[in-house]
This record gives sequence, C-alpha cells and structure tokens, in this order.
Amino acid sequence: MRTNIILFSLISLFLFFSPRIKAQSNTTKQNFTHRENGWYHVLSTDCLSVKPIITVKDLVGLKLEKDYYGKYAISGQISKHKLNKWADETEKSIGKQIAFVYNDSIISAPQVNARIESGTFLITSLSDKKLPKIYKGIMKEKSDSIEVIFKDWEKDSLYYELSPEQRDSVRMSIDYWEAKAWIDLTGKPKDVSK
Repeated sequence: MRTNIILFSLISLFLFFSPRIKAQSNTTKQNFTHRENGWYHVLSTDCLSVKPIITVKDLVGLKLEKDYYGKYAISGQISKHKLNKWADETEKSIGKQIAFVYNDSIISAPQVNARIESGTFLITSLSDKKLPKIYKGIMKEKSDSIEVIFKDWEKDSLYYELSPEQRDSVRMSIDYWEAKAWIDLTGKPKDVSK
C-alpha cells in the first residue's frame, strides 16, 4: 500500500513538473496558425514548427491498441517514401520533443531519445479516452486522401463492388505516395461517355 502511495506521488510530481507545451491561443486571429494533422518539431515550450515533419497521408498501418492497463494508444508506421525524412528529422530532435497535432491541438509530445529509422511511432495521451475518436478521424482523413486520388476512375470497377468496410480496408493498406505515383504513371482515365 505504501509503495502505491509513493508511486502515485512520484507520478503526480512528474506530471506537475514535466515541461508542458501550450497550444497556440486562437483568441487573436493574427497569432493563430492552422496546422495540418501530423508530427511537428517542438521549438520551445509554447512553439511548434510551421511545417510538419510528417502528415496523416504519410502514415500507414495505423492501429488503435490498448496496453496492459487498458490505456489507449495509436500505433503506426511512416510510409517508406518518407522514412528517410522521418529518420533525419527525429535525429535532429534527439533530447527534444516532437508533437502530434490533430485538429490544431497537441495530442502527444514525446521526447525523442534516438534516431527512429524503423519509421514506427506511438501516439499516447493523458486523456487516452479521446484516442478512439482521434483514431477514427485520422483514418477518415487518410481514407479521404486516397479516395481523392481515384476520384475520376470508373465507378463500375471491382473496387466499387466492395462493401464500404472492405473499401476502407483497401484504402488503409494502400500507401498514399505509391497510389499517387501509380495514378501519375498510368494517367487518369478518359471519359468515354462523351
């Protein structure tokens, strides 16, 4: 029992004294900068980089998971087309924090301890109960970005015969940059109805 109280006290002290990143105030429109959903460098306690390191369309293999204690986390992988950028940018951030921003709010701001060449990441939050909703939003954004690439393709293809759940699964397994390169290579289909 005493060990639990000491552990709780240490965690409370850590949370109270840990560096906090303040979200940018939107009370003054001149100071507010909309940020695309993704990972950013933390430049100081209250400042993020303007350009993202990686955006949602650069993510693949997203999963909503629960740890041993029932806390939610979002895990994923960086697209192989952005893997070197991720590794280089995480190397620049060793000993510093990077932040995952969703809907202009900082969701997670872990400290980088080493160059991350594997491309893996984990999004955790003290308000982990919000992560399932954030996960759905990220998945929708990713799905919509893939759908836009194929918007002019015929609706009678096999893809459109799949159920909405099956189409979502296909879109999640497709790498945005590979799909875009394939479309650019093959060209958009011509409208034969004219």
